Amino acid sequence: MRTDDYVEIQQLLARYCHVVDGKQWDQLASIFTPDASVTVAGIYPTTTGLEAIIRLYSTVMRHPLAHESTSLIVTEESETVTRIASKWVTVRANGNAGAGVYEDEVVHTAEGWRIQSRVARPVAAPDTILL
Repeated sequence: MRTDDYVEIQQLLARYCHVVDGKQWDQLASIFTPDASVTVAGIYPTTTGLEAIIRLYSTVMRHPLAHESTSLIVTEESETVTRIASKWVTVRANGNAGAGVYEDEVVHTAEGWRIQSRVARPVAAPDTILL
């Protein structure tokens, strides 16, 4: 994997946090592919397709004040498909924190790297996290 690709993937995950924290739902197209899927294990079932993901994020999910995504492990499958594991930490308005792991499959498109599949795995019991 080229260094430029690694940096672009890191920026993709950082951009995700800024887009979600800023509730810029129209910008999710710069994060996900049109046929992407998102799962929050134990909390939200798999949602497929960009429009459905935008509805999930904008009307169903209860978002924290801030996200942080870090500790990327990149496993190259091919020049256009990569798997990523990263850690996430969130802070809620009541001061509670959450944490977990993102498991992503990202693909290189004409517009750059995009998330094709995301599984978020919270580390706390699901009834203690409100996403």
